Amino acid sequence: MRNRLLLVYSLLVSVSITYGYSPKIPQRSLAAYYSSAEWLKRCSIEVNTRIAGKTAQNVMLWRDGDKYLSSSWAFGLDLTAVQSTRNAPRGVAVTPRHLLYTKHYGWHAWPGQTVRFLTIDNQVVSRVVDEVKYLGSGNNSNFEIDVAVVRLKEDLPPSIKPMKLVAPLGLQDVAQSTCPILRIDQENKALLVGVNMYSNDYSRTRFGFFQPRNETYFSSAVRSYAPFYETMVTGDSTSSSILLYKDQSGVTPFLVSQVTFGGTGSGPNLSALVGDIQATIESFGDTDSKYRLAFGPPEFTGTNPVAPLPQCTLDVVYKKRNATTGNCNFSLKITNASSLVSNPFSTPQNPRWTIARGNKAASGVLTCNGTTYPRSFSVTVKGPSGHGTCSANVR
Repeated sequence: MRNRLLLVYSLLVSVSITYGYSPKIPQRSLAAYYSSAEWLKRCSIEVNTRIAGKTAQNVMLWRDGDKYLSSSWAFGLDLTAVQSTRNAPRGVAVTPRHLLYTKHYGWHAWPGQTVRFLTIDNQVVSRVVDEVKYLGSGNNSNFEIDVAVVRLKEDLPPSIKPMKLVAPLGLQDVAQSTCPILRIDQENKALLVGVNMYSNDYSRTRFGFFQPRNETYFSSAVRSYAPFYETMVTGDSTSSSILLYKDQSGVTPFLVSQVTFGGTGSGPNLSALVGDIQATIESFGDTDSKYRLAFGPPEFTGTNPVAPLPQCTLDVVYKKRNATTGNCNFSLKITNASSLVSNPFSTPQNPRWTIARGNKAASGVLTCNGTTYPRSFSVTVKGPSGHGTCSANVR
Protein backbone atom coordinates (compact mmCIF):
# COMPACT_ATOMS: atom_id res chain seq x y z
CA MET A 1 0.00 0.00 0.00
CA ARG A 2 1.03 3.51 -0.61
CA ASN A 3 1.05 6.52 1.70
CA ARG A 4 -2.19 7.62 0.10
CA LEU A 5 -3.91 4.52 1.44
CA LEU A 6 -2.48 5.05 4.90
CA LEU A 7 -3.68 8.66 4.79
CA VAL A 8 -7.20 7.59 3.87
CA TYR A 9 -7.13 5.10 6.71
CA SER A 10 -6.14 7.80 9.18
CA LEU A 11 -9.35 9.62 8.26
CA LEU A 12 -11.37 6.49 8.94
CA VAL A 13 -9.85 5.33 12.20
CA SER A 14 -11.68 7.86 14.34
CA VAL A 15 -14.90 6.36 13.03
CA SER A 16 -13.88 2.77 13.50
CA ILE A 17 -13.07 3.10 17.19
CA THR A 18 -16.41 4.65 18.09
CA TYR A 19 -18.38 1.45 17.65
CA GLY A 20 -18.67 -0.81 20.66
CA TYR A 21 -16.86 -4.06 21.22
CA SER A 22 -18.97 -4.97 24.20
CA PRO A 23 -18.35 -8.39 25.75
CA LYS A 24 -22.12 -8.59 26.25
CA ILE A 25 -23.33 -10.51 23.20
CA PRO A 26 -27.02 -9.86 22.53
CA GLN A 27 -29.20 -12.97 22.72
CA ARG A 28 -31.34 -13.14 19.59
CA SER A 29 -32.80 -15.87 17.47
CA LEU A 30 -31.27 -16.33 14.04
CA ALA A 31 -33.33 -17.17 11.01
CA ALA A 32 -31.47 -20.47 11.08
CA TYR A 33 -30.61 -22.30 14.31
CA TYR A 34 -28.36 -20.47 16.72
CA SER A 35 -28.28 -17.62 19.20
CA SER A 36 -25.56 -15.00 18.87
CA ALA A 37 -23.71 -16.51 21.81
CA GLU A 38 -23.58 -19.89 20.07
CA TRP A 39 -22.43 -18.24 16.85
CA LEU A 40 -19.65 -16.42 18.72
CA LYS A 41 -18.53 -19.72 20.19
CA ARG A 42 -18.37 -21.33 16.77
CA CYS A 43 -16.41 -18.47 15.18
CA SER A 44 -13.91 -18.07 18.03
CA ILE A 45 -13.34 -21.40 19.76
CA GLU A 46 -10.67 -22.62 17.31
CA VAL A 47 -8.64 -19.41 17.65
CA ASN A 48 -9.09 -19.29 21.42
CA THR A 49 -7.96 -22.90 21.86
CA ARG A 50 -4.95 -22.58 19.59
CA ILE A 51 -3.51 -19.40 21.13
CA ALA A 52 -4.20 -20.29 24.77
CA GLY A 53 -0.99 -20.15 26.81
CA LYS A 54 1.12 -19.23 23.78
CA THR A 55 3.60 -16.36 23.51
CA ALA A 56 2.59 -14.51 20.35
CA GLN A 57 6.07 -13.72 19.04
CA ASN A 58 7.00 -17.42 19.20
CA VAL A 59 4.00 -18.75 17.28
CA MET A 60 2.94 -16.09 14.74
CA LEU A 61 5.20 -17.07 11.82
CA TRP A 62 3.04 -19.48 9.84
CA ARG A 63 4.95 -20.38 6.67
CA ASP A 64 8.65 -20.13 5.84
CA GLY A 65 9.37 -20.48 2.13
CA ASP A 66 7.91 -23.79 0.99
CA LYS A 67 7.21 -25.16 4.45
CA TYR A 68 4.46 -24.76 7.02
CA LEU A 69 5.89 -24.24 10.49
CA SER A 70 4.72 -26.66 13.18
CA SER A 71 5.53 -23.99 15.79
CA SER A 72 2.78 -21.69 14.43
CA TRP A 73 -0.55 -21.44 16.21
CA ALA A 74 -2.18 -21.77 12.75
CA PHE A 75 -0.28 -24.96 11.83
CA GLY A 76 -2.51 -27.70 10.37
CA LEU A 77 -5.31 -25.42 9.18
CA ASP A 78 -6.13 -26.02 5.52
CA LEU A 79 -5.22 -22.62 4.10
CA THR A 80 -3.79 -24.03 0.87
CA ALA A 81 -5.93 -21.53 -1.09
CA VAL A 82 -3.66 -18.68 0.09
CA GLN A 83 -0.95 -18.04 -2.51
CA SER A 84 2.54 -19.01 -1.38
CA THR A 85 4.73 -15.94 -1.61
CA ARG A 86 6.38 -13.32 0.58
CA ASN A 87 6.61 -9.54 0.15
CA ALA A 88 4.43 -9.80 -2.98
CA PRO A 89 0.69 -9.87 -3.75
CA ARG A 90 -0.97 -12.90 -2.16
CA GLY A 91 -4.19 -13.94 -3.86
CA VAL A 92 -6.66 -16.50 -2.56
CA ALA A 93 -8.25 -19.22 -4.71
CA VAL A 94 -12.05 -19.21 -4.54
CA THR A 95 -12.55 -21.74 -7.36
CA PRO A 96 -10.07 -24.18 -8.96
CA ARG A 97 -9.40 -21.56 -11.68
CA HIS A 98 -9.97 -18.14 -10.07
CA LEU A 99 -8.16 -16.07 -7.45
CA LEU A 100 -9.19 -12.89 -5.65
CA TYR A 101 -6.82 -9.98 -5.03
CA THR A 102 -7.22 -6.31 -4.29
CA LYS A 103 -6.82 -4.23 -7.45
CA HIS A 104 -5.43 -0.91 -6.15
CA TYR A 105 -2.37 0.34 -7.98
CA GLY A 106 -2.09 -3.01 -9.79
CA TRP A 107 -0.86 -4.87 -6.69
CA HIS A 108 -1.97 -8.27 -7.99
CA ALA A 109 -0.72 -11.03 -10.29
CA TRP A 110 -0.68 -10.15 -14.00
CA PRO A 111 -1.13 -12.25 -17.18
CA GLY A 112 1.94 -14.35 -17.87
CA GLN A 113 3.15 -14.36 -14.27
CA THR A 114 3.52 -17.61 -12.35
CA VAL A 115 1.76 -18.00 -9.01
CA ARG A 116 2.61 -20.68 -6.47
CA PHE A 117 0.63 -22.57 -3.85
CA LEU A 118 1.66 -25.00 -1.13
CA THR A 119 -0.24 -28.21 -0.41
CA ILE A 120 -0.88 -29.26 3.17
CA ASP A 121 2.12 -31.63 2.91
CA ASN A 122 4.47 -28.91 1.60
CA GLN A 123 4.34 -29.68 -2.13
CA VAL A 124 4.60 -26.67 -4.46
CA VAL A 125 1.91 -26.16 -7.12
CA SER A 126 2.57 -23.56 -9.85
CA ARG A 127 0.15 -22.02 -12.33
CA VAL A 128 0.37 -19.24 -14.94
CA VAL A 129 -2.03 -16.31 -14.93
CA ASP A 130 -4.27 -16.03 -18.00
CA GLU A 131 -6.47 -12.93 -17.49
CA VAL A 132 -7.38 -10.27 -14.93
CA LYS A 133 -10.65 -8.37 -14.55
CA TYR A 134 -11.64 -5.68 -12.04
CA LEU A 135 -14.89 -5.16 -10.19
CA GLY A 136 -16.28 -1.64 -10.48
CA SER A 137 -13.97 0.86 -12.14
CA GLY A 138 -11.35 -0.40 -14.56
CA ASN A 139 -8.99 2.24 -13.15
CA ASN A 140 -6.88 0.61 -10.44
CA SER A 141 -6.34 3.99 -8.80
CA ASN A 142 -10.07 3.92 -8.01
CA PHE A 143 -10.43 1.38 -5.23
CA GLU A 144 -13.98 2.06 -4.09
CA ILE A 145 -14.61 -1.59 -4.98
CA ASP A 146 -11.13 -2.99 -4.49
CA VAL A 147 -11.35 -6.45 -6.06
CA ALA A 148 -9.45 -8.08 -8.91
CA VAL A 149 -10.49 -11.50 -10.24
CA VAL A 150 -7.54 -13.42 -11.69
CA ARG A 151 -8.05 -16.38 -14.02
CA LEU A 152 -5.43 -19.12 -14.28
CA LYS A 153 -4.56 -20.92 -17.52
CA GLU A 154 -5.42 -24.28 -15.93
CA ASP A 155 -7.23 -25.54 -12.86
CA LEU A 156 -5.57 -26.07 -9.52
CA PRO A 157 -5.40 -29.71 -8.35
CA PRO A 158 -7.66 -31.06 -5.56
CA SER A 159 -4.74 -30.71 -3.12
CA ILE A 160 -5.32 -26.93 -3.23
CA LYS A 161 -8.71 -26.33 -1.64
CA PRO A 162 -10.53 -23.15 -2.77
CA MET A 163 -11.76 -21.02 0.11
CA LYS A 164 -15.42 -20.44 0.80
CA LEU A 165 -17.07 -17.08 1.41
CA VAL A 166 -19.51 -16.27 4.19
CA ALA A 167 -23.07 -16.43 2.86
CA PRO A 168 -24.60 -12.92 2.83
CA LEU A 169 -27.23 -14.06 5.35
CA GLY A 170 -24.45 -15.00 7.78
CA LEU A 171 -22.55 -11.73 7.54
CA GLN A 172 -24.60 -10.06 10.26
CA ASP A 173 -23.48 -12.69 12.74
CA VAL A 174 -19.81 -12.32 11.87
CA ALA A 175 -20.12 -8.60 12.53
CA GLN A 176 -22.28 -8.60 15.66
CA SER A 177 -20.46 -11.45 17.37
CA THR A 178 -16.99 -9.80 17.47
CA CYS A 179 -15.45 -12.81 15.77
CA PRO A 180 -11.64 -12.97 15.72
CA ILE A 181 -10.24 -12.84 12.19
CA LEU A 182 -7.01 -14.50 11.06
CA ARG A 183 -4.88 -12.14 8.98
CA ILE A 184 -2.00 -13.54 6.86
CA ASP A 185 0.40 -10.63 6.24
CA GLN A 186 3.25 -10.14 3.75
CA GLU A 187 5.72 -11.86 6.09
CA ASN A 188 3.47 -14.94 6.37
CA LYS A 189 2.60 -14.19 9.98
CA ALA A 190 -0.70 -15.43 11.38
CA LEU A 191 -2.13 -12.30 13.03
CA LEU A 192 -5.48 -11.51 14.65
CA VAL A 193 -7.90 -8.60 14.27
CA GLY A 194 -11.50 -8.04 15.32
CA VAL A 195 -14.55 -7.40 13.15
CA ASN A 196 -15.95 -3.86 13.01
CA MET A 197 -18.61 -3.39 10.35
CA TYR A 198 -19.16 0.34 9.93
CA SER A 199 -22.63 1.46 11.08
CA ASN A 200 -23.69 -2.20 11.30
CA ASP A 201 -24.56 -1.99 7.60
CA TYR A 202 -23.83 -5.48 6.34
CA SER A 203 -24.53 -4.63 2.70
CA ARG A 204 -21.65 -2.14 2.48
CA THR A 205 -18.89 -2.93 0.04
CA ARG A 206 -16.17 -2.31 2.67
CA PHE A 207 -15.34 -4.54 5.62
CA GLY A 208 -13.92 -2.91 8.75
CA PHE A 209 -11.73 -4.27 11.56
CA PHE A 210 -10.55 -3.06 14.95
CA GLN A 211 -7.35 -3.50 16.92
CA PRO A 212 -7.75 -5.80 19.94
CA ARG A 213 -6.29 -4.16 23.04
CA ASN A 214 -5.50 -5.37 26.51
CA GLU A 215 -7.94 -2.95 28.12
CA THR A 216 -10.75 -3.58 30.58
CA TYR A 217 -13.60 -2.54 28.29
CA PHE A 218 -12.80 -5.51 26.05
CA SER A 219 -13.82 -9.06 26.93
CA SER A 220 -11.08 -11.38 28.20
CA ALA A 221 -11.14 -13.21 24.85
CA VAL A 222 -10.58 -10.01 22.87
CA ARG A 223 -7.78 -8.96 25.23
CA SER A 224 -6.03 -12.28 24.53
CA TYR A 225 -5.89 -11.39 20.83
CA ALA A 226 -3.96 -8.14 21.47
CA PRO A 227 -0.41 -9.65 21.32
CA PHE A 228 -1.27 -11.20 17.93
CA TYR A 229 -2.10 -7.87 16.30
CA GLU A 230 0.22 -5.94 13.96
CA THR A 231 -0.52 -2.79 11.96
CA MET A 232 -0.81 -3.18 8.21
CA VAL A 233 1.93 -1.25 6.37
CA THR A 234 3.23 -0.81 2.82
CA GLY A 235 3.36 -4.22 1.13
CA ASP A 236 0.52 -5.75 3.18
CA SER A 237 -2.07 -4.94 0.51
CA THR A 238 -4.24 -7.94 -0.52
CA SER A 239 -3.35 -9.83 2.70
CA SER A 240 -6.23 -12.18 3.45
CA SER A 241 -8.69 -11.81 6.34
CA ILE A 242 -10.13 -15.21 7.26
CA LEU A 243 -12.87 -16.40 9.62
CA LEU A 244 -12.22 -19.78 11.28
CA TYR A 245 -15.58 -21.45 11.96
CA LYS A 246 -15.83 -24.71 13.93
CA ASP A 247 -18.83 -27.02 14.04
CA GLN A 248 -19.54 -30.76 13.98
CA SER A 249 -17.90 -30.96 10.54
CA GLY A 250 -14.58 -29.53 11.76
CA VAL A 251 -12.89 -26.22 11.08
CA THR A 252 -13.75 -24.29 7.91
CA PRO A 253 -11.90 -21.13 6.82
CA PHE A 254 -13.97 -18.39 5.15
CA LEU A 255 -12.43 -15.48 3.25
CA VAL A 256 -14.17 -12.28 4.39
CA SER A 257 -11.87 -9.55 3.02
CA GLN A 258 -8.41 -8.56 1.77
CA VAL A 259 -6.36 -5.57 2.89
CA THR A 260 -6.83 -2.23 1.15
CA PHE A 261 -5.94 0.30 3.84
CA GLY A 262 -3.20 0.55 6.44
CA GLY A 263 -3.73 0.28 10.19
CA THR A 264 -6.31 -2.41 10.94
CA GLY A 265 -6.49 -3.35 7.26
CA SER A 266 -10.06 -2.67 6.15
CA GLY A 267 -10.88 -3.82 2.65
CA PRO A 268 -13.63 -5.14 0.35
CA ASN A 269 -16.64 -6.84 1.91
CA LEU A 270 -16.54 -9.94 -0.27
CA SER A 271 -19.85 -11.35 0.96
CA ALA A 272 -21.64 -8.21 -0.25
CA LEU A 273 -19.95 -8.55 -3.66
CA VAL A 274 -20.58 -12.23 -4.41
CA GLY A 275 -22.98 -11.46 -7.26
CA ASP A 276 -20.43 -9.27 -9.01
CA ILE A 277 -17.60 -11.73 -8.37
CA GLN A 278 -19.61 -14.65 -9.79
CA ALA A 279 -20.67 -12.59 -12.80
CA THR A 280 -17.02 -11.70 -13.47
CA ILE A 281 -16.00 -15.37 -13.28
CA GLU A 282 -18.73 -16.23 -15.78
CA SER A 283 -17.62 -13.37 -18.06
CA PHE A 284 -14.41 -15.34 -18.68
CA GLY A 285 -16.64 -18.07 -20.14
CA ASP A 286 -16.27 -20.22 -17.01
CA THR A 287 -19.87 -21.30 -16.43
CA ASP A 288 -19.27 -24.88 -15.30
CA SER A 289 -20.63 -25.67 -11.82
CA LYS A 290 -17.10 -26.22 -10.48
CA TYR A 291 -16.50 -22.50 -10.96
CA ARG A 292 -19.37 -21.50 -8.70
CA LEU A 293 -18.44 -19.73 -5.48
CA ALA A 294 -19.06 -21.81 -2.38
CA PHE A 295 -20.66 -20.39 0.76
CA GLY A 296 -21.21 -21.25 4.40
CA PRO A 297 -21.61 -21.84 7.28
CA PRO A 298 -24.09 -24.62 6.50
CA GLU A 299 -26.89 -23.22 8.66
CA PHE A 300 -27.21 -20.40 6.13
CA THR A 301 -26.91 -22.47 2.96
CA GLY A 302 -28.69 -25.73 3.75
CA THR A 303 -27.84 -28.60 1.45
CA ASN A 304 -27.14 -26.28 -1.46
CA PRO A 305 -23.77 -24.53 -1.02
CA VAL A 306 -24.59 -21.92 -3.68
CA ALA A 307 -27.47 -19.46 -3.46
CA PRO A 308 -29.90 -19.88 -6.38
CA LEU A 309 -29.89 -17.52 -9.32
CA PRO A 310 -32.77 -15.07 -9.00
CA GLN A 311 -36.05 -15.75 -10.80
CA CYS A 312 -38.55 -12.95 -11.27
CA THR A 313 -41.87 -11.82 -12.69
CA LEU A 314 -42.45 -8.41 -14.24
CA ASP A 315 -45.65 -6.46 -14.78
CA VAL A 316 -45.75 -3.12 -16.65
CA VAL A 317 -48.96 -1.08 -16.77
CA TYR A 318 -49.43 2.09 -18.86
CA LYS A 319 -51.46 4.83 -17.22
CA LYS A 320 -52.42 7.79 -19.41
CA ARG A 321 -51.90 11.27 -17.94
CA ASN A 322 -53.01 13.44 -20.85
CA ALA A 323 -53.32 13.32 -24.63
CA THR A 324 -49.59 12.93 -25.25
CA THR A 325 -47.97 11.46 -22.13
CA GLY A 326 -48.40 8.78 -19.52
CA ASN A 327 -46.53 6.61 -17.04
CA CYS A 328 -45.30 3.06 -17.38
CA ASN A 329 -45.58 1.55 -13.89
CA PHE A 330 -43.21 -1.34 -13.20
CA SER A 331 -43.86 -4.05 -10.60
CA LEU A 332 -41.14 -6.68 -10.10
CA LYS A 333 -41.15 -9.70 -7.79
CA ILE A 334 -38.48 -12.31 -6.96
CA THR A 335 -40.23 -15.67 -7.11
CA ASN A 336 -37.63 -18.05 -5.63
CA ALA A 337 -35.28 -18.20 -2.61
CA SER A 338 -33.00 -15.49 -4.02
CA SER A 339 -33.16 -11.75 -3.32
CA LEU A 340 -32.10 -8.46 -4.86
CA VAL A 341 -28.66 -7.07 -4.00
CA SER A 342 -28.91 -3.95 -6.18
CA ASN A 343 -31.39 -2.08 -8.38
CA PRO A 344 -32.72 -4.00 -11.40
CA PHE A 345 -31.87 -2.77 -14.90
CA SER A 346 -34.54 -2.53 -17.59
CA THR A 347 -34.18 -2.28 -21.38
CA PRO A 348 -34.87 -0.53 -23.71
CA GLN A 349 -35.53 2.09 -21.02
CA ASN A 350 -34.83 2.00 -17.30
CA PRO A 351 -37.07 3.57 -14.64
CA ARG A 352 -35.98 4.85 -11.25
CA TRP A 353 -36.35 1.79 -9.03
CA THR A 354 -37.36 1.44 -5.39
CA ILE A 355 -36.52 -1.88 -3.71
CA ALA A 356 -39.09 -3.06 -1.17
CA ARG A 357 -38.20 -4.11 2.36
CA GLY A 358 -36.88 -7.67 2.35
CA ASN A 359 -35.26 -7.28 -1.09
CA LYS A 360 -37.86 -9.53 -2.73
CA ALA A 361 -39.70 -6.90 -4.81
CA ALA A 362 -39.15 -3.58 -6.57
CA SER A 363 -41.24 -0.91 -8.25
CA GLY A 364 -40.47 1.85 -10.73
CA VAL A 365 -42.10 4.58 -12.78
CA LEU A 366 -41.06 5.65 -16.28
CA THR A 367 -42.49 8.51 -18.32
CA CYS A 368 -43.90 7.02 -21.53
CA ASN A 369 -44.52 9.68 -24.18
CA GLY A 370 -47.19 9.63 -26.87
CA THR A 371 -47.57 6.47 -28.90
CA THR A 372 -43.84 5.80 -29.30
CA TYR A 373 -43.01 4.29 -25.93
CA PRO A 374 -41.75 0.65 -25.88
CA ARG A 375 -44.45 -2.01 -25.80
CA SER A 376 -42.26 -4.55 -23.99
CA PHE A 377 -39.47 -4.45 -21.43
CA SER A 378 -36.80 -6.88 -20.25
CA VAL A 379 -35.34 -6.60 -16.76
CA THR A 380 -32.04 -7.98 -15.43
CA VAL A 381 -31.97 -8.65 -11.69
CA LYS A 382 -28.91 -9.38 -9.56
CA GLY A 383 -28.98 -11.74 -6.58
CA PRO A 384 -26.28 -12.94 -4.17
CA SER A 385 -24.93 -15.51 -6.63
CA GLY A 386 -25.62 -14.08 -10.08
CA HIS A 387 -28.12 -12.62 -12.51
CA GLY A 388 -31.57 -13.49 -13.79
CA THR A 389 -33.96 -11.92 -16.30
CA CYS A 390 -37.69 -11.53 -16.82
CA SER A 391 -39.80 -9.60 -19.34
CA ALA A 392 -43.30 -8.27 -19.86
CA ASN A 393 -45.50 -6.60 -22.45
CA VAL A 394 -47.01 -3.27 -21.46
CA ARG A 395 -50.69 -3.57 -20.69
